[in-house]
Amino acid sequence: MTSSNYFFRHLNNITDLNNQLDYIFVSFDNCLFLGNFDIINDLLKAWDIDKYSAPILITALTASFVFRDKLEYRPGFYTRIKDKIGEDLVNGLE
Repeated sequence: MTSSNYFFRHLNNITDLNNQLDYIFVSFDNCLFLGNFDIINDLLKAWDIDKYSAPILITALTASFVFRDKLEYRPGFYTRIKDKIGEDLVNGLE
């Protein structure tokens, strides 16, 4: 099982939104602060944004914001989310 499959499987098994958001922040922080940018890049590339709510998508953008310059798939991820939920909701998270 790939790390992205594990991440999404676990995220989908969490039923409470606040716990889902916490899981995203903790998972991203653990990877990014250790320099595991490839894992987050894989998540951003594989993320099926149509399956997730705006709060979850905005959380993923927020959690990856500080390291955006090291995440090659983040600009595309941002654009896909902006196109889905609107620029007003993601303004400033480029």
